[in-house]
Amino acid sequence: MGLENLSAAAVIIASVLGVPQAPPAVLVTESADCGGLDSEQPCRFTQATSEYQLGRDGYLERRDAAGQLATMRLVLEDGFLIERAEFLRVGDDLLLICEVHDVEVGVGVVARLDGASLRLKWRLHFPAFNISIGVAEGSSLYLAGIGTVAAIDLEQGRYRWKHEGLYDRARYSFNSFEVPEVGPTDVVFRERLTAPEAGRPRLVRVSKVMGRLSKE
Repeated sequence: MGLENLSAAAVIIASVLGVPQAPPAVLVTESADCGGLDSEQPCRFTQATSEYQLGRDGYLERRDAAGQLATMRLVLEDGFLIERAEFLRVGDDLLLICEVHDVEVGVGVVARLDGASLRLKWRLHFPAFNISIGVAEGSSLYLAGIGTVAAIDLEQGRYRWKHEGLYDRARYSFNSFEVPEVGPTDVVFRERLTAPEAGRPRLVRVSKVMGRLSKE
């Protein structure tokens, strides 16, 4: 039996015996330095001992501590440019969350790149702008944008669940969100208020496994 199977068996036995298990680590994405809204400079960030430059057109360069250069291009829709970017190390890989826009529309692109070669493992369209900071727990990434909350499978690059159409025009609710709050059974997406007179922030609560949603 391989080590992976032994580990899985150990988890099952511990569960049967009622041995408490440590919860998975919760990781929060970091923001790349993309300058101001009108800046044309690349988005720059550091991960481990490597320096990255992500061009507004999706062209990514990585230079490691030995000076070796690796490149790739994150393909964007015609006319779209990267406005801001979040990044996270997932195992040995690089996760990118990019907010992109053209003259009229803003959406998101989530991509996982091989940590050694920068080969694209998967790419996922995120149908909203005002994208929140992402929070990863285990193999799930929790992310929000205007009127949208979602859980993304980090291994497969697909949605575990997604809820859209939450934006409330009557009081401009769920226009943008704070950092998702990951609990034992639920994820809370709390709206970010831009004006004190807006009152108490509303929130969306979603069960992690079943994806059931409630608004408060």
